[in-house]
Amino acid sequence: MTVSIVLLIAVVVAPAVAESTVFCDSLRRTLSCPVTNELMSEPYTTKDGQTYNLETLRAWLERGHISSPLTGKPLGSLDIVPNVALAEMLKVNWQLII
Repeated sequence: MTVSIVLLIAVVVAPAVAESTVFCDSLRRTLSCPVTNELMSEPYTTKDGQTYNLETLRAWLERGHISSPLTGKPLGSLDIVPNVALAEMLKVNWQLII
């Protein structure tokens, strides 16, 4: 009986835990600022479609940069907008990624 339980854990539970860990790691990377690698609290998107934490992006732009912090390419516009979908993902999934 004990061998069966151990086998069940090895065959069923262990892969599920591994998949869950991979999912959480992937989710954490998606919800992290590409500059600081920290979870974003206020995700904002630049004209080129990249998303950063607002504080990081503001600091970048206030230093006079007119290029993307991630790609280095010119932004074309310094307008930034909240990434509402990503902010919602952060609210919904925060327990999985902390």
